[in-house]
Amino acid sequence: PSPLGNQKITQPSVISRFLSSLIKPSSQPVQQDILGVDISQNHIRIVQLTKQKEEWVLLRYVSRFVEFNSEDEEALNKAYAEQLKKIILEEKFNTENAAISIPVTSAIVEVVEIPLLKDSELAQAANNKSLWDNSITLPGSLNDYSIFWQKVKEDKEKNLMSILFVASKLDEIDKYCDMVRQAGLDPLIVDVRCFALQNVLKTKNTKSASIDCFIEISGYENYAVFIYDGLPFIYDIFVADADAMAMRGAVDQIDEALINR
Repeated sequence: PSPLGNQKITQPSVISRFLSSLIKPSSQPVQQDILGVDISQNHIRIVQLTKQKEEWVLLRYVSRFVEFNSEDEEALNKAYAEQLKKIILEEKFNTENAAISIPVTSAIVEVVEIPLLKDSELAQAANNKSLWDNSITLPGSLNDYSIFWQKVKEDKEKNLMSILFVASKLDEIDKYCDMVRQAGLDPLIVDVRCFALQNVLKTKNTKSASIDCFIEISGYENYAVFIYDGLPFIYDIFVADADAMAMRGAVDQIDEALINR
């Protein structure tokens, strides 16, 4: 099972069922064809999946390099939306359903250890937000985030329990949902990119299910995700500003000295 649960989008600012619902049946699985959309710096990637019996099958995969140079985030988002719309029309995708990945830097993921609570006590503490006030420190207000949590482990001998906590910035979710809407798609699912990759490796047709760590060093996102006992632990990787700028620039700026650092 995925470490993340399933939630349905009822408005643009709420996280939907996570991508694990594509990999394995859930209580409310997506039944129609769906497009997986990944918008990262200078790339747009799209996959189309269709369901055959109880398995999701890959129909098509498109990857496009796009180069936009602008410090204006609004103009940049509009350019990506226009390029995405162009790809959809050129490739003649026949479904509007979309699953979107968001960057790891747009989410806060922590495994929190707290005193053991009954399910009713845990639910009440989460609903009135006292649970997060006492166990999590977030930049800004709780109202700035869409929060998902799930109890993942109990240790009755130590009277402790572990909770997976995922807080995604609402403005980031809105930004990516708006981009795909401008391209004519309907965002049904949002997931943090590293979890989407982790879930892909859980399909029975892959041989890499035992992978323990994801690493991304790109100049934009620099982190390692360690999977321990089925739980994700995310750590930033320091990259100096000069090296980050080099990775964002031309390929010939990535020399052996940069890679060694």
